[in-house]
Amino acid sequence: MNALGHLEKLLMQGEITEEEYNEIFNAFFKADEDNCALDREYLEKCKKFLSNKKIYMILKAEILFSRYMLKIAKEKDEE
Repeated sequence: MNALGHLEKLLMQGEITEEEYNEIFNAFFKADEDNCALDREYLEKCKKFLSNKKIYMILKAEILFSRYMLKIAKEKDEE
């Protein structure tokens, strides 16, 4: 069982200690750091064949797409 699955099980039981919350926070931060490292690696590889302007446009499009999808999800929740 992964860390999030374990967390959900503990949340349902209402039995999470401060130390377990700390472990969960550390797992989230580690995952975020790993994701940033992958993004940086991807960026460096793209620099070999794309201009910085095009890379910027791609990154901006990804951010705008994420915002758009969150907006749609929020609107569906409000219905």
